[in-house]
Amino acid sequence: TNVFDCDATEVDMETSHDDGIDDGYGYGYGYDDDDRAAGSHPPSRSSRSRSRSKTLVRAGKRRRAAACAHQDADARVHDGEHATTTTTTTNEKNAIVLPRTSAPWFSRTLRVDEETPFEVYYKRQHIVREEEWAEFLRYLRTPLPVTFRMNRMASRREEVKQALDASRTFLQNARETRDDRGRVIPPPTRLAWCDGWQLGVDKMSLKFSRNPMLRDLQRWLVKTNNTGVLTRQAVDSMVPAAILQIEPHHRVLDLCASPGSKTTQALEALNANGAEGSASGCVIANDINPMRCYFLVRRCSALGNATANLMVTTHQAQWYPNVNVPVSDEVNAESGGRYPEGSYDRIICDVPCSGDGTLRKNPQIWSEWKPEFAMTLHKLQLHIAQRGAALLKVGGYMVYSTCSFNPVENEAVVAELIKRCGGAIEIVDASDRVPELLRRPGLSTWRVVTMVEGDVVEYPKYEDSQKPSVPIGLKRKFAKSMWPQEQEAPKDAPPPQSRVGVLGKRIMRGPSATSKSTGLEHCMRLVPHLQDMGGFFAVLLKKVAPIPGPKTATKNDKADAHSGYSRTAPKHSYSKVSI
Repeated sequence: TNVFDCDATEVDMETSHDDGIDDGYGYGYGYDDDDRAAGSHPPSRSSRSRSRSKTLVRAGKRRRAAACAHQDADARVHDGEHATTTTTTTNEKNAIVLPRTSAPWFSRTLRVDEETPFEVYYKRQHIVREEEWAEFLRYLRTPLPVTFRMNRMASRREEVKQALDASRTFLQNARETRDDRGRVIPPPTRLAWCDGWQLGVDKMSLKFSRNPMLRDLQRWLVKTNNTGVLTRQAVDSMVPAAILQIEPHHRVLDLCASPGSKTTQALEALNANGAEGSASGCVIANDINPMRCYFLVRRCSALGNATANLMVTTHQAQWYPNVNVPVSDEVNAESGGRYPEGSYDRIICDVPCSGDGTLRKNPQIWSEWKPEFAMTLHKLQLHIAQRGAALLKVGGYMVYSTCSFNPVENEAVVAELIKRCGGAIEIVDASDRVPELLRRPGLSTWRVVTMVEGDVVEYPKYEDSQKPSVPIGLKRKFAKSMWPQEQEAPKDAPPPQSRVGVLGKRIMRGPSATSKSTGLEHCMRLVPHLQDMGGFFAVLLKKVAPIPGPKTATKNDKADAHSGYSRTAPKHSYSKVSI
């Protein structure tokens, strides 16, 4: 729980902000190291004085009001009239207080005796064992601890060593440390698999703490993050780039890159063994929003010359162009396939999602969450995953990931992707890539459920969602690919093949098998209570063969596949170059 929880009064919050006025920084009320790093300008002396005066006046009024309330309460107790106090205590026991964040105002309390739509939905999905459910919810209602990873580039090793030496007081402190409310802070935890650290304190508590050691730690984090020596990143977000095993000669595509933490991780892996910018490979970071791309560029700029291997684009991920396809000339298709050859050795496909795995960072989701969010995004997620598979080279690896618990966004998309690729894509068991990371296996069965105006409706089959009783607007949100694939394999079909892969223990293949044998159990489900992290889903996929294309291909299409992929020249004249 952070510093500003339910036990802290408004006076305490005012005082904690007020202490920042005369703390030696030379900056005014509400201005801290993060604002300085963001390029903000400190307020003028006159505005600081006005802010301080108003703050002190408000704090004085609240103190007097609190004193009067105390006197009234004492009088009521002496007179035997303490019913109001009892009611207040009862209400506090019936409420769960969520962590405070920098997000806009939202209700920070949940009732103990009422289940939220999130709880009702995921109890039906059985995403964790029944005996783990209470612990799972307890972690989701607490703030996320601060985590970061050190830069792994060869050119930054000396800087990393110096930064770690300067941080021994914080990271290797044997003394007991307490926060502003007197609670013991757990010691930092070393994350060897990503060369990172997990602190025992959350972001808000660290940012506004009055503990001298925690304040020094906050300054150290801001300074080293701005110079690229470390990157503040959630543990679960580090998984996709870690299991891809990126090498200096690889072409890497990050389809939905912003805010850029995975992009910086890929750039560091690309430049791990040589001088900055000397790698033969490259990283292409794409995002649909130009403003988010600017933020991504700013974040990557801390890596210095390593950005010579970076290109940032803004394009719709589901229609991202293949650089192997010229505008008007012919290009050879993949051997035995119908489509042009892929361009990338590694692809990070971290698709847009409902984001309920980030509840610890965004507790406002508790009051806003609906299962229809996942249904709305399912088709887009599948299209982006299909485009990623098309852009991947044969023999290349792609990670599909979301920060969501919902199987409609996770296993349903992966199962349909494998089905549509006709055996060209396989699931890789990547558990040996990050053996220290605790996880749960992927789901093989799940339910499609809607919650409209408090009514929970389950649809066992797609046909049930298209009945006349279902509203037309809701009908359009459903897709057949949302349901588990239950078709059985033919009796004379050979069993699914299994072999050892380079990047994983075992590769499962066999598109004719049931959903349980397609390898969905090798998907990685990260849940908060296992290692004090956020919720996340990731699966490592390998392209083992060219994508065959639709089964209804005509004779002319088959001829084109053997002779080469041809594209009709555009009719507009400005695309033609005259020499």
